[in-house]
Amino acid sequence: MASYHCCPKICLEDEVDGFRLDKFSQPTATNLKNCMQHLLTFVHDVEPFAIFLPDENTEEHQAIFLLHKYRENCQHQNGLAVVFSKCSDNKMYVLCSSSCGEISFKEREIPNNIQSQASECIFYQRTFSDGSSSLRFESSVKKNFYLACEETESFQKLILKYCPPGNLDETIAMYISILPNYK
Repeated sequence: MASYHCCPKICLEDEVDGFRLDKFSQPTATNLKNCMQHLLTFVHDVEPFAIFLPDENTEEHQAIFLLHKYRENCQHQNGLAVVFSKCSDNKMYVLCSSSCGEISFKEREIPNNIQSQASECIFYQRTFSDGSSSLRFESSVKKNFYLACEETESFQKLILKYCPPGNLDETIAMYISILPNYK
């Protein structure tokens, strides 16, 4: 007779780790806002990128991102594993971070399985601070690097920013609005 365990598997250090798309969870249509309540907006120029704009300067379809939830193959305390995607001109773009601290949108499909301990497209979602409604998203390939906004001369852009443990930098605080009627 088969034995079933309800507890998650704890991985040993040398075991293969990974992520799998949560098949019981549909992608969630969301808007992301920074600490100044500006909407994250997808811009497809020569290379796709994202900037934060005030609501009145944003075309609605440009500010909708899909949030995909993943399950880790082993139990960790990193937070909820998520992937952000954007469909534009019938192409799928996935938000990715690199080990050198860069952030970009890459044209690719949403992976069903990721057979590694880290992935350029996985971010760990956690609350920003106790009692806060804001969230922070840590790169799985660059520990202590978070999605953040950076002020430039003409706009605020989405970046990956180093934030040491215990240091709560407001620029990494993100607010998510779920869009229940989005199709």
